[in-house]
Amino acid sequence: MSNNNNGGFFLGALFGASIAGIAALLYAPKPGHELRADIADEVDNMLVRAQDYKDQAMERGMEFYDSAAEATEDIKVNLKYNADQLKTQLNGISEEMAHDFDNVKEELKVSRDIVSEEAKRAGDVLSQAAKDSSEYAKIAADEIKQTAQESSEQIKDSSKDVKEDAEQEAKELKAEAEQEVEEIKEDFNEEDTAKA
Repeated sequence: MSNNNNGGFFLGALFGASIAGIAALLYAPKPGHELRADIADEVDNMLVRAQDYKDQAMERGMEFYDSAAEATEDIKVNLKYNADQLKTQLNGISEEMAHDFDNVKEELKVSRDIVSEEAKRAGDVLSQAAKDSSEYAKIAADEIKQTAQESSEQIKDSSKDVKEDAEQEAKELKAEAEQEVEEIKEDFNEEDTAKA
């Protein structure tokens, strides 16, 4: 914003100096042809200064545009990189949990098979004890299965929350980036409007 004020000051100073130069020439005691030549020279000088100011303004505008484009590209690259990393981490966690769940399931199956075999070997003498053991094993298996299911659901919920948080953060970063780009465009447009 202060650059715009400095530009306005410079333009005013340039205009004022030109008017002062022309006024000084008009009040100077010179013949008509010399006076016209001096006025033409002063007008040419004023046009050269105005062209210099325009060139400087265009150069600054291009610098601002290049900076904005570079910043936007950096933000895009960072967002993509962060999203890819998050996706990779979530995939790794999901695979790890699926593997752990399969291991627990296999261990439960093996445990159930072992308990079943032991109950069959007990024979008639231990049939009541075998029935009790079998029921205990089933209850334990159900509790372990229920605990595993609850753990799995908690892990899925946690994964879903992390994913939603990451998506929300990505959306917010994108919105901020777009807002910054719009602000830079508005500043650039204001400079163009001020030049005009």
